[in-house]
Amino acid sequence: MIEFSKDLYIDDDLLACKKEVMDNVIKGIYQKGIYVVALAFNDKNLFDIYNANELSNIYYKKRDIKVVAISNGKIKAAKLVSNIIEDMYNKQKKLVPKEYFSFA
Repeated sequence: MIEFSKDLYIDDDLLACKKEVMDNVIKGIYQKGIYVVALAFNDKNLFDIYNANELSNIYYKKRDIKVVAISNGKIKAAKLVSNIIEDMYNKQKKLVPKEYFSFA
């Protein structure tokens, strides 16, 4: 199941169509160049970056994916991760994404 954070970070290019992009990710509709940043499955990592089209694969449909950011391109996804880490450290003085993001 794909779940989006209440505090979702989003690339400026996607602000106008945020809802549509989120709906397409959930429905598995092909979207060129869209990447999502999710909480990592591995405890050794902070985040995972996926091409949104990967999430329609049966492997990911069986897992809980907690999306914290959406971008238009992989490089922009990496920049969002950098912004998230900086914000998280400034607010918490530690890097614990599961405590920083809230989900409905």
